[in-house]
Amino acid sequence: MEKRLRSSLKSSADEFLSSAAKLGFRSVKPSLKTLIYSLRPSSDVVSSLPLSLHNSISQSITRFQDLSGSGTTAASNSSLTPPTKRVRKSSRRPESNKNDDKDDVSVADDQQAKLEAKTNISENLQIYAYAAYLCVTHPENVFSASDLLPAVQELHDNLVVFELESNLLSDIANLCEEWWKRELPGREGLITQSLPFLLSKSLTLKKKVDVHKINALRDAFALFDFEDESIEDLKLLLIRCLISPLYLKMDEGRRFLAFLFGLSRQLVKESLAMIRSQIPFGRKSMLEAYADIVFRAWKAAEGESREEIENEFLQALIDSSIHASSGSFAASIRRILGGFISQRTTDGVEKLIFNLAEPVIFRSLQAANSNVRQNALHLLIDVFPLEDPDATREVKDILLHKQFFLIEKLLMDACPDIRAVAVEGSCRILHMFWEIIPSSTITKLITKILDDMAHDVCNVVRLSTVNGIIYLLGNPHSHEILKVTLPRLGHLIMDSALSIRCATIDLLLLLKGIHNFQFHKVQILCKLQLLMERLYSSTSSTVYLWNPYICFLQVVHLDVLLSTLANDQAVVGQKITKLLLPSYFPTTVTPEEACQRCVTLIRRSPLAGARFCEFALSEGASPQLLSRLFKVLITLVLSRANMGADQIDGILMAAANICNNLATKDIYKTSFKDELTAKKLMCLFTAANTGHAQASVCNIVSTVVPEAADVLRQECMALVTRCIGLSDNKERQAQVRMVHKMMLSCGWIDYMLEAFTALLVKAANGCVGKDDTERTRCNSLSGKKRKGKQGTKVSAKCKRISGKKRSDIAKSSFYEDYTVSVGIAWQLKDLLTYSNTRKAVLGSRSIESVYHALEVISEFSIMMCLQHDYINPAPVLAYTSLSLHMSVENLKLNDSNNHGSKVTDSAGSTSLASELQQTLLERTIEHLVHCTDKVYKSARRKSCKVPPSFIHTAKKHSEPHQDYLNHKDNGSPFSEQKRISNLVKLSTSILKSIIDSSTVDCTNKHQERCLSFTRQYVEFVVTNLRQHSHGQLEFNVDDLKETFLCLKSSFTYAAKLLNLVLTSSTEASSPSIEVHNLANDLFDLIISVEEHLGSRYGSLLFSSVKLWLPDLILALGSLQIQKPSSSSSSAFTQSKFGFPSWIVILAKIEIFDNQEDDSEDEKVILASKFSLFRKSVEAMVQLLRANHSVLDAVGEFLLAGSVVGLNKKDFELVYGILHFVCMKLVKHENGEWMGRKLMLESLQQMYPQMERMGKELRNGHEKEQLEKAIELVEPIWRCYGDKTSKDPMETGSGDS
Repeated sequence: MEKRLRSSLKSSADEFLSSAAKLGFRSVKPSLKTLIYSLRPSSDVVSSLPLSLHNSISQSITRFQDLSGSGTTAASNSSLTPPTKRVRKSSRRPESNKNDDKDDVSVADDQQAKLEAKTNISENLQIYAYAAYLCVTHPENVFSASDLLPAVQELHDNLVVFELESNLLSDIANLCEEWWKRELPGREGLITQSLPFLLSKSLTLKKKVDVHKINALRDAFALFDFEDESIEDLKLLLIRCLISPLYLKMDEGRRFLAFLFGLSRQLVKESLAMIRSQIPFGRKSMLEAYADIVFRAWKAAEGESREEIENEFLQALIDSSIHASSGSFAASIRRILGGFISQRTTDGVEKLIFNLAEPVIFRSLQAANSNVRQNALHLLIDVFPLEDPDATREVKDILLHKQFFLIEKLLMDACPDIRAVAVEGSCRILHMFWEIIPSSTITKLITKILDDMAHDVCNVVRLSTVNGIIYLLGNPHSHEILKVTLPRLGHLIMDSALSIRCATIDLLLLLKGIHNFQFHKVQILCKLQLLMERLYSSTSSTVYLWNPYICFLQVVHLDVLLSTLANDQAVVGQKITKLLLPSYFPTTVTPEEACQRCVTLIRRSPLAGARFCEFALSEGASPQLLSRLFKVLITLVLSRANMGADQIDGILMAAANICNNLATKDIYKTSFKDELTAKKLMCLFTAANTGHAQASVCNIVSTVVPEAADVLRQECMALVTRCIGLSDNKERQAQVRMVHKMMLSCGWIDYMLEAFTALLVKAANGCVGKDDTERTRCNSLSGKKRKGKQGTKVSAKCKRISGKKRSDIAKSSFYEDYTVSVGIAWQLKDLLTYSNTRKAVLGSRSIESVYHALEVISEFSIMMCLQHDYINPAPVLAYTSLSLHMSVENLKLNDSNNHGSKVTDSAGSTSLASELQQTLLERTIEHLVHCTDKVYKSARRKSCKVPPSFIHTAKKHSEPHQDYLNHKDNGSPFSEQKRISNLVKLSTSILKSIIDSSTVDCTNKHQERCLSFTRQYVEFVVTNLRQHSHGQLEFNVDDLKETFLCLKSSFTYAAKLLNLVLTSSTEASSPSIEVHNLANDLFDLIISVEEHLGSRYGSLLFSSVKLWLPDLILALGSLQIQKPSSSSSSAFTQSKFGFPSWIVILAKIEIFDNQEDDSEDEKVILASKFSLFRKSVEAMVQLLRANHSVLDAVGEFLLAGSVVGLNKKDFELVYGILHFVCMKLVKHENGEWMGRKLMLESLQQMYPQMERMGKELRNGHEKEQLEKAIELVEPIWRCYGDKTSKDPMETGSGDS
């Protein structure tokens, strides 16, 4: 190929170009370079090749334009879309269609031929462009630039023609670029088309090489006339470069953008406007790039362009940074200004900053607006020291004093954010300008910060104090004064804020690393230490800590550090461990001494030593040393040295922590297994006298699983079966979890579950017997009559004494069995929480017995919760949790194994057939709801028969059954409050199980029962809250808090139940009236909590109310939304618990808010009692007004409530409700009643009755209230009533 080209080159230039065009660009490219670069000045081709290139290029361009002109559309379409599919020939088609197909095929072939021709021409032009490039870049410059210029100019001028030929465009642009770089004649004519193309290419392809090219050609942009209208497209491309991340990231790109500011003042304005628009959204890197660009532009600019940057752009930024609406926006603006502030040593910058900032900054530092003061303070800190470089020394000192005066003033600002900024800003100024600040000013500032700011009430200010001092320590000149003042920060190690405690320890770590930072007291102690080390080989903790570099103990005492290490969170413990590690577990001493030092730490503070061992590995301690320390600790416990129980606890906890960290590596785990023999394990467990120590031994065994672990099985069983009081003891719960972990690791989980089953069955049998005994006793007490005091008095007394002893023994035995079952139930619930133990529990062979035993114990707990103080909700929680997980795993029960009593329906017959059709979860829910229903019915009967104050009356008036209720439980006095709290906890647990069951099983069959149960629960709570408020039932503080937490959770569960019922309802199965009634009950609960417990508890409940308010509103209108034909008045007649109290309170609030003649004190009391209920109502109004259909349904319900008030002649209620509806929900003056079909129907029925009753009443307060109500609805009646009376709701239905 090269030979053929070489021979053609010898013939003529035209033949050479023709041969090259026939071979193709890719194949001929290497040969072209070799042949053209080999030409010498004496060659004839040197003079003829430029002319031949020009002719060939002109001819090719002409042919290319002809092809594009005749078939532009076809060519463009063919280049963008695949070729048209040829029509398939068929003999069945008509002859005319065949002719049409032939025409279409011929057109497609013609288009394809033109496309191929254009491709060939494009490739030829690419060869010519490359040949021209080689001529321009010839090493010996044998070609004349003037000869080559016509060919190059021809290619440049037709760049637009080749807009779809990307490769050809790139080659032509490279040719023009090379021509410009070599400063060849006529280069000014080769930029008008090539520069826009290169600029567009850099923005499209986003390659760094294109940005390099643009920057190299930047001088060419000065040749354009940017005042001409035709330059707009190029200006848009240049403005786009300002927001291109590639240009902003590259130094060449920033240089090019800065160069643009010198091209035209109008371009400067547009560029600055673009930068200003990007400030609110720009990232840090982008804003810093803009700062660099503007500074470069300002430095290079002159005249009007510099004035534009200074007076228009920078001055506006100064003002905006001070008056910015948000701190983040102000910080973004200051990043732009930082480009000048960081270059203040450049000539003219200091003067510029002073001229721009001085007129506004001092005034803004004293502004009334705290945001302005804070922004101005940030700016002052950035530009400090603000001074005029041309002023005298005295003027500069005065200005500097003024700045310090304002900073000190802002240290005591009322706004905590400003104080925090002032603290950190002061430390930054001291760090950077220590040498030029007077010593008196330094002392005053540091004293102010450490004495006042370190004790500030705001966490942010105290944190800024610590962070500021850490920053200040970076200046060695500050160390001398800080040696004296730093101990004043020691109290912050015990600060309530975690971030401040962490920052304080960071400060100690920094002090520890500063070798030259020594307190004077430490220096003296170090000298004494050296003398003592020569005399004694002491290993006390003091010896370890006093070395020349450990000065942090002068800031925080060692005992305080160890106390914090023992009790604080893990992040704090890790930092303190890192602080103490070189002293208590160094690598620079022998292993024996390192272990001895750590033992000394554990002896001094056991808990701190255990936490130290927990974090030592993560902070760089040697694993080999820790392994050795583990063996030392085990040996120390086995030696039974003179140690207290707390020290043994600490040693075993430390050993367990080391074991947990190192057991992940097999080498250390094997070593630990060999260390823990059967004898050592027994000795360890014997030495562990406390629960903490025993849990630590179990932790070690569960991690290592030594072969001799079987010797501890009985001891571990004792730990989990002696579980009285476990459900309320958080510390013991953590210990028992550790035993469970050991049981699972050693494979003893089935053995443990069998023991649990036996104890649960025993307690279940006791519950059945106890229930029978209590019923018998109750019946006997109610059937006996008092007899005279004659007869066999002594004999009866003896019988009572012996019977009482037997009863007390039986009662004590049952009480113990029950409390043990409560502890086991808690353990089962906890085991079901974690996946690994859950699998073991559900796979146990005794799972059915466990379920049935929990079923009986749960029933007993519910039925007896109002009669015994010791009742605990743990069995119910375990029962529901077990049922839930068994249902998930599709585990079934054999009903023949049921140890409990059969659940009977209301008629007393068993429902075995229905039970067989139920799932396990449904059966559990039905059982619990049935039992609780009995308790609530019993409680409601007693509240009806016995007055609330009956509990506090004399015993001589009590009935036999009440005597039975007032008996003592295991020596504890009767506590009605405790038992009510028990029932609330149990009901909350049941309600939670109802909600949880919806995730695995459909409860539609029991929705009605669940809603009824929830309503009874809410009614029970409201009744007892009322009694508590009236002093008839006084809860202590702890019981009340615990009960309220359950109550708050119950509100959420009840609202979630409404949500589930409403979500599952359809047109075929609409929600029952119980949904509506439960929503009313929950609103009653809201006002009851606020009225009887106060606003503090009301505000806590309000946080839950806000989340579920839409569901409550939807439930209120559910009757009319699903059944528009039904009447809401039926809801009041079917309600078991009377008229909703919240509607009465709502009416009263409306009346008192709009009456002028009533007592102001009464208004204040009503407003203060129900302030949170008012917030709920306001939120409800907003939600209702956003949904017209729900508004119509709820409004109809409220109007039905006013009808009830009208029938009862409670005209205050009528007026209050109507005022709320007409003035807040639906405003007549805005035409909002249009389309309220349900409300207008209710108004149509109510208004005539109101008019009739108004005529019947005589003058008085009742008539006045009714007239006010009529006055509210009369305009609505006049507007819509006549139409609806003629054609009922014609207007409303048409508009709806």
